[in-house]
Amino acid sequence: MEKLTNREMLNLIKGELYDNDMVVAWCDHQIELLDNKKVANSARAKEAQEKNVAITNVVVEALKEVDSPMTITEILALPKVAEIRVEDKPLTNQKLSYLLNHDTRISRVVDKKKAYFKVC
Repeated sequence: MEKLTNREMLNLIKGELYDNDMVVAWCDHQIELLDNKKVANSARAKEAQEKNVAITNVVVEALKEVDSPMTITEILALPKVAEIRVEDKPLTNQKLSYLLNHDTRISRVVDKKKAYFKVC
Protein backbone atom coordinates (compact mmCIF):
# COMPACT_ATOMS: atom_id res chain seq x y z
CA MET A 1 0.00 0.00 0.00
CA GLU A 2 1.30 3.43 -0.94
CA LYS A 3 1.91 5.87 1.89
CA LEU A 4 -0.48 8.84 1.86
CA THR A 5 0.31 12.39 2.87
CA ASN A 6 -1.77 14.12 5.53
CA ARG A 7 -3.50 16.19 2.87
CA GLU A 8 -4.40 13.10 0.81
CA MET A 9 -5.68 11.30 3.90
CA LEU A 10 -7.85 14.26 4.91
CA ASN A 11 -9.29 14.51 1.40
CA LEU A 12 -9.98 10.76 1.44
CA ILE A 13 -11.79 11.03 4.79
CA LYS A 14 -13.75 14.01 3.50
CA GLY A 15 -14.77 12.05 0.41
CA GLU A 16 -15.89 8.99 2.36
CA LEU A 17 -17.76 10.90 5.09
CA TYR A 18 -19.14 13.72 2.93
CA ASP A 19 -22.56 13.52 4.63
CA ASN A 20 -21.13 14.25 8.11
CA ASP A 21 -20.77 18.05 8.27
CA MET A 22 -18.70 18.00 11.44
CA VAL A 23 -16.07 15.66 9.95
CA VAL A 24 -15.95 17.65 6.68
CA ALA A 25 -15.49 20.94 8.60
CA TRP A 26 -12.71 19.40 10.71
CA CYS A 27 -10.92 18.08 7.59
CA ASP A 28 -11.21 21.48 5.90
CA HIS A 29 -9.74 23.13 8.98
CA GLN A 30 -6.83 20.67 9.09
CA ILE A 31 -6.11 21.28 5.39
CA GLU A 32 -6.17 25.03 6.03
CA LEU A 33 -3.63 24.56 8.84
CA LEU A 34 -1.36 22.62 6.44
CA ASP A 35 -1.62 25.48 3.91
CA ASN A 36 -0.71 28.06 6.57
CA LYS A 37 2.28 26.00 7.66
CA LYS A 38 3.54 25.81 4.08
CA VAL A 39 3.25 29.58 3.60
CA ALA A 40 5.01 30.33 6.89
CA ASN A 41 7.91 27.99 6.08
CA SER A 42 8.46 29.49 2.62
CA ALA A 43 8.41 33.03 4.04
CA ARG A 44 10.96 32.07 6.69
CA ALA A 45 13.21 30.45 4.09
CA LYS A 46 13.01 33.50 1.83
CA GLU A 47 13.91 35.80 4.73
CA ALA A 48 16.94 33.67 5.65
CA GLN A 49 18.05 33.59 2.02
CA GLU A 50 17.87 37.39 1.77
CA LYS A 51 19.98 37.76 4.93
CA ASN A 52 22.57 35.33 3.56
CA VAL A 53 22.80 37.26 0.29
CA ALA A 54 23.32 40.50 2.20
CA ILE A 55 26.08 38.94 4.30
CA THR A 56 27.80 37.52 1.22
CA ASN A 57 27.65 40.90 -0.54
CA VAL A 58 29.41 42.59 2.39
CA VAL A 59 32.09 39.88 2.44
CA VAL A 60 32.65 40.14 -1.32
CA GLU A 61 33.09 43.91 -1.07
CA ALA A 62 35.56 43.48 1.80
CA LEU A 63 37.55 40.90 -0.18
CA LYS A 64 37.64 43.19 -3.23
CA GLU A 65 39.30 45.88 -1.12
CA VAL A 66 41.97 43.47 0.16
CA ASP A 67 42.55 41.83 -3.26
CA SER A 68 44.49 38.85 -1.88
CA PRO A 69 43.43 35.36 -0.79
CA MET A 70 42.42 35.12 2.88
CA THR A 71 41.41 32.40 5.33
CA ILE A 72 38.04 32.43 7.06
CA THR A 73 39.65 33.66 10.28
CA GLU A 74 41.34 36.54 8.48
CA ILE A 75 38.08 37.46 6.73
CA LEU A 76 36.21 37.49 10.04
CA ALA A 77 38.81 39.91 11.40
CA LEU A 78 38.13 42.48 8.66
CA PRO A 79 36.29 45.53 10.08
CA LYS A 80 33.32 45.34 7.69
CA VAL A 81 32.80 41.63 8.33
CA ALA A 82 33.34 41.87 12.09
CA GLU A 83 30.31 44.18 12.32
CA ILE A 84 27.93 41.55 10.88
CA ARG A 85 25.48 40.08 13.38
CA VAL A 86 23.32 37.00 12.93
CA GLU A 87 20.51 36.94 15.50
CA ASP A 88 22.50 39.35 17.72
CA LYS A 89 25.57 37.09 17.66
CA PRO A 90 28.79 37.53 15.70
CA LEU A 91 29.11 35.72 12.39
CA THR A 92 30.63 32.26 12.93
CA ASN A 93 33.37 30.75 10.80
CA GLN A 94 31.11 27.78 9.97
CA LYS A 95 28.38 29.99 8.53
CA LEU A 96 30.84 32.17 6.65
CA SER A 97 32.55 29.10 5.22
CA TYR A 98 29.20 27.73 4.06
CA LEU A 99 28.24 31.03 2.42
CA LEU A 100 31.59 31.47 0.67
CA ASN A 101 31.67 27.88 -0.61
CA HIS A 102 28.22 28.34 -2.18
CA ASP A 103 28.85 31.72 -3.80
CA THR A 104 29.96 31.75 -7.44
CA ARG A 105 31.78 35.07 -7.08
CA ILE A 106 34.25 33.56 -4.61
CA SER A 107 36.94 31.04 -5.48
CA ARG A 108 38.48 28.67 -2.96
CA VAL A 109 42.17 27.80 -3.12
CA VAL A 110 43.74 25.15 -0.88
CA ASP A 111 47.42 25.53 -0.01
CA LYS A 112 49.06 23.13 2.45
CA LYS A 113 45.67 21.97 3.80
CA LYS A 114 44.58 25.55 4.41
CA ALA A 115 41.63 27.06 2.52
CA TYR A 116 41.97 30.57 1.11
CA PHE A 117 39.15 32.55 -0.43
CA LYS A 118 39.36 35.31 -3.01
CA VAL A 119 37.08 37.16 -5.39
CA CYS A 120 37.08 35.68 -8.90
